[in-house]
Amino acid sequence: MKRRKIRGYKRGRGARKRKRGKGNRGGKGNAGLGKRGQQKTIRKIGKFGFTSKIKKPSVITLRQLDNLAKKLNKKEIDLSEYGYEKIIGTGNITVPLKIKVKYVSKGAKQKIESIGGEIL
Repeated sequence: MKRRKIRGYKRGRGARKRKRGKGNRGGKGNAGLGKRGQQKTIRKIGKFGFTSKIKKPSVITLRQLDNLAKKLNKKEIDLSEYGYEKIIGTGNITVPLKIKVKYVSKGAKQKIESIGGEIL
Protein backbone atom coordinates (compact mmCIF):
# COMPACT_ATOMS: atom_id res chain seq x y z
CA MET A 1 0.00 0.00 0.00
CA LYS A 2 1.33 3.38 -1.05
CA ARG A 3 1.73 5.85 1.75
CA ARG A 4 0.42 9.35 1.05
CA LYS A 5 2.54 11.74 2.95
CA ILE A 6 2.87 15.50 2.83
CA ARG A 7 6.55 16.27 2.40
CA GLY A 8 8.17 19.51 3.40
CA TYR A 9 6.52 22.25 5.41
CA LYS A 10 3.21 20.98 6.75
CA ARG A 11 1.27 24.19 7.46
CA GLY A 12 -1.00 25.71 4.84
CA ARG A 13 -1.00 24.88 1.16
CA GLY A 14 -1.54 28.20 -0.57
CA ALA A 15 -4.97 29.39 -1.67
CA ARG A 16 -8.13 28.02 -0.14
CA LYS A 17 -9.18 25.88 -3.07
CA ARG A 18 -5.74 24.70 -4.17
CA LYS A 19 -5.46 21.91 -1.62
CA ARG A 20 -8.26 19.86 -3.20
CA GLY A 21 -7.83 17.21 -5.84
CA LYS A 22 -9.56 17.44 -9.21
CA GLY A 23 -12.55 15.52 -7.91
CA ASN A 24 -13.55 18.30 -5.53
CA ARG A 25 -12.99 21.13 -7.95
CA GLY A 26 -16.66 21.90 -8.66
CA GLY A 27 -17.93 25.43 -8.94
CA LYS A 28 -16.21 28.72 -9.47
CA GLY A 29 -15.30 31.57 -7.18
CA ASN A 30 -16.09 30.77 -3.57
CA ALA A 31 -18.49 27.91 -4.32
CA GLY A 32 -18.03 24.95 -2.02
CA LEU A 33 -15.99 26.81 0.58
CA GLY A 34 -18.66 26.64 3.29
CA LYS A 35 -18.19 29.21 6.04
CA ARG A 36 -14.87 30.42 4.62
CA GLY A 37 -16.60 31.57 1.43
CA GLN A 38 -18.95 33.81 3.37
CA GLN A 39 -16.14 35.75 4.99
CA LYS A 40 -15.53 37.88 1.90
CA THR A 41 -19.22 38.82 1.79
CA ILE A 42 -19.24 39.72 5.48
CA ARG A 43 -16.21 41.96 4.95
CA LYS A 44 -17.96 43.74 2.08
CA ILE A 45 -21.35 44.27 3.76
CA GLY A 46 -20.32 44.15 7.42
CA LYS A 47 -21.86 42.32 10.33
CA PHE A 48 -24.27 45.12 11.11
CA GLY A 49 -25.79 45.67 7.66
CA PHE A 50 -25.18 48.75 5.57
CA THR A 51 -26.37 52.32 5.25
CA SER A 52 -29.01 52.82 2.58
CA LYS A 53 -28.34 55.62 0.10
CA ILE A 54 -32.07 56.11 -0.53
CA LYS A 55 -33.25 59.16 1.41
CA LYS A 56 -36.42 58.60 3.43
CA PRO A 57 -38.84 61.55 3.59
CA SER A 58 -39.05 63.40 6.91
CA VAL A 59 -42.44 62.57 8.43
CA ILE A 60 -44.93 64.44 10.62
CA THR A 61 -47.96 62.82 12.27
CA LEU A 62 -51.43 64.38 12.43
CA ARG A 63 -51.04 64.80 16.19
CA GLN A 64 -47.81 66.78 15.71
CA LEU A 65 -49.41 68.77 12.89
CA ASP A 66 -52.36 69.67 15.12
CA ASN A 67 -50.00 70.90 17.86
CA LEU A 68 -47.99 72.90 15.29
CA ALA A 69 -51.15 74.53 13.90
CA LYS A 70 -52.34 75.53 17.40
CA LYS A 71 -48.91 76.93 18.24
CA LEU A 72 -48.66 78.97 15.01
CA ASN A 73 -52.35 80.02 14.85
CA LYS A 74 -52.37 79.53 11.07
CA LYS A 75 -55.04 78.03 8.81
CA GLU A 76 -52.64 77.47 5.90
CA ILE A 77 -49.32 75.68 6.46
CA ASP A 78 -46.46 74.94 4.04
CA LEU A 79 -44.71 71.98 5.68
CA SER A 80 -41.60 72.25 3.49
CA GLU A 81 -40.77 75.46 5.41
CA TYR A 82 -40.59 73.35 8.58
CA GLY A 83 -38.58 70.54 6.97
CA TYR A 84 -41.36 67.95 6.54
CA GLU A 85 -42.14 66.06 3.33
CA LYS A 86 -44.86 63.59 4.37
CA ILE A 87 -47.93 63.43 6.62
CA ILE A 88 -48.96 60.11 8.19
CA GLY A 89 -52.29 59.41 9.86
CA THR A 90 -51.25 58.74 13.46
CA GLY A 91 -53.46 60.71 15.84
CA ASN A 92 -56.32 63.12 15.06
CA ILE A 93 -56.58 66.66 13.81
CA THR A 94 -59.07 69.14 15.31
CA VAL A 95 -58.52 72.26 13.19
CA PRO A 96 -59.43 72.39 9.46
CA LEU A 97 -56.22 73.32 7.64
CA LYS A 98 -54.95 73.96 4.12
CA ILE A 99 -51.70 72.03 3.96
CA LYS A 100 -49.01 72.17 1.29
CA VAL A 101 -46.92 68.99 1.37
CA LYS A 102 -45.21 66.56 -1.04
CA TYR A 103 -46.58 63.20 0.20
CA VAL A 104 -49.65 62.17 2.23
CA SER A 105 -50.78 58.75 3.40
CA LYS A 106 -54.33 57.59 2.58
CA GLY A 107 -55.44 57.62 6.22
CA ALA A 108 -54.10 61.11 6.84
CA LYS A 109 -55.79 62.43 3.69
CA GLN A 110 -59.16 60.98 4.78
CA LYS A 111 -58.92 62.47 8.28
CA ILE A 112 -57.90 65.92 6.99
CA GLU A 113 -60.69 66.04 4.38
CA SER A 114 -63.34 64.69 6.79
CA ILE A 115 -62.81 67.68 9.11
CA GLY A 116 -63.00 70.19 6.25
CA GLY A 117 -59.30 70.68 5.49
CA GLU A 118 -57.54 70.24 2.17
CA ILE A 119 -54.16 69.27 0.77
CA LEU A 120 -52.59 71.58 -1.80
